[in-house]
Amino acid sequence: MKNIECKIDESQIVKPGEKLKESKKKEKMPSKQNKSGRDWGRGMACVGRSKECTIVPKNHFGPIPGIEVGTRWRYRFQVSFLTS
Repeated sequence: MKNIECKIDESQIVKPGEKLKESKKKEKMPSKQNKSGRDWGRGMACVGRSKECTIVPKNHFGPIPGIEVGTRWRYRFQVSFLTS
């Protein structure tokens, strides 16, 4: 048997406190670019509302008086406008 020495590139060793270096192919992935043009946090699902439903209490469970079964709204905040 021959003694074969390992050839280790010192630049590829992750030292304490360093982050793992990713390959160039992975660096170019769209998910790693972090250059999103989207405006996160400005959606309509969690928009602030100016009116509050007074027909039923906050912890109400069941049908809401005056609202037909199957009624749908595009955004949650629209419900408080119709039931105030």
